[in-house]
Order: sequence, then C-alpha cells, then structure tokens
Amino acid sequence: MTLQIDFPPEKEKEVMKALKSLGVTVSKQKVNKEKQRILNSIKKGLEEVELHQQGKIKLQSLDDLINEL
Repeated sequence: MTLQIDFPPEKEKEVMKALKSLGVTVSKQKVNKEKQRILNSIKKGLEEVELHQQGKIKLQSLDDLINEL
C-alpha cells in the first residue's frame, strides 16, 4: 500500500523517526517549487476565507477589484 502525507518541513525528523519506528519504508518525493508556491497561495486564500467567515477580516468585493483594474 502507498500513502502520501504532507507535513511542515520542520517536522520532518520527527515524522521520519516515528514512521521508521513502525517499520514503514519511506521514500521522499520533493514537490517542485512552482507547485509548492501554488499550494501555498491556495492555502493562504482558504485561510483568508475562513477569517472572513469568522468576521475577523473584510475581503475586497468583486466590484472594488474590477474598479482597480
């Protein structure tokens, strides 16, 4: 069976140690920089939507965005 997991780079040593202690065979696959940039951008956008839904920030309206162009 194959399982893909994503975790923050600073947790790599911890995660690898835990997996190896379970006898899991680990192969690392690096995400290319462009793909990582896109994923980070999407993540940031989703976080902003969540903050907006919680009433913590106000997002720009579509009309305001179009007027800026």
